[in-house]
Amino acid sequence: MSGRGLVLLVAVALSLTGCARIVDGMPLAAAPALAPSMGASTELGDYNTVDPCSMVDIEGLPTDLQAQLAPAESLDYCSLEIDSAGNDAEVDVGELLFHADDDAGDPDPLPSGLSLYTGTLDPDDGSCTADLEFADGVDLASTAYDDDEGNGTDALCTAAAEVARNVSGVLARGPVTHRRFPANSFGTLDPCTMLNQAALDTVPVGNPTPYPAHHECDWGDADSLSVSLTFIVGPPPAAQQDATASQIAGRNSVTYSDTHDSEAECWIDTGGVPFASSDQDLVEIAEIFVGDPGQSTDQACAVGTTVANIVWPELPATS
Repeated sequence: MSGRGLVLLVAVALSLTGCARIVDGMPLAAAPALAPSMGASTELGDYNTVDPCSMVDIEGLPTDLQAQLAPAESLDYCSLEIDSAGNDAEVDVGELLFHADDDAGDPDPLPSGLSLYTGTLDPDDGSCTADLEFADGVDLASTAYDDDEGNGTDALCTAAAEVARNVSGVLARGPVTHRRFPANSFGTLDPCTMLNQAALDTVPVGNPTPYPAHHECDWGDADSLSVSLTFIVGPPPAAQQDATASQIAGRNSVTYSDTHDSEAECWIDTGGVPFASSDQDLVEIAEIFVGDPGQSTDQACAVGTTVANIVWPELPATS
């Protein structure tokens, strides 16, 4: 064969193999990669209604993770049960965060155009987070936890990164699925708007810290009184063990408390409509969390009850 013919044959072969690509470890047929400048708003659309589990390809994850979907517990992330170095672990992936500019180390640029930052093991709570960074200041978190808190290994960081890479590949194929919340869902509410200035004067906390999907809002910080209002998913709240049931502002509520590292912590939950994205007995839940360093749990729960009396009347009826 002449040299010219060989060059032509190689060119044809290259053009044919260009029809299939490997994107973040996943074979794709002519799937368009994300442009490096593409932002989360373009790729994901309405953050509020994104179904995080639609961003995970369970079958495409490494087989040694033995990944399977766990019962839903959040409107913001998808929970996976995995095996991490022989230990049971969980990965929560899909929560969107505003970029904090505190990434350690150099990013791993992925073929999809996203940047992957893999953190280090937090030995205190046995967790590790890997973030996918979009170009418009939004991060998508993948956090792996060891079920036996405090006994995690660096294998958690590997697992968090593998799941993040998997999500990046799914996004390259796009689009993601969006939920349709019913009219009386908590999912369409913005918790940051539910405590007005008069309420904030009653509960002395700082300015609100919002999240991109508007399912959570935080006030205050870890060094002082802090309050969070989050819309989550779980079994209908019920009194059990140390949790007590009560009526607050006309809604069935459940309160439980604990002390952690000298901080008094209190949670108050009230249930909403059934969670439509699950065939299990799960409901939407409005949850208030109060952290109050150096105070008693009774004092923290008193603040939580004050907040509940302000927020609960603003929640839609469940029927």
